Amino acid sequence: MAVAGRKPIDLYSIAFLNAPNPSKVAIILEELGLEFNIILLDRSTDKRKPYTNLNPNGRTPAIVDHNHAEFVL
Repeated sequence: MAVAGRKPIDLYSIAFLNAPNPSKVAIILEELGLEFNIILLDRSTDKRKPYTNLNPNGRTPAIVDHNHAEFVL
């Protein structure tokens, strides 16, 4: 369910088959009815910039909520 004027959340992840946590986050976002974009990362880029600018430890997933001052989780 889309809310007018809200931007989708960006979910940065490696392939869901390789990591359990990104799929859990996607399921929660879906159940909450929030729109989100999945941005797949190559396994070789998750420990390098620019991804580490979002998540310094280089682990996935990372969530960027553009509706709350570019909040990164």
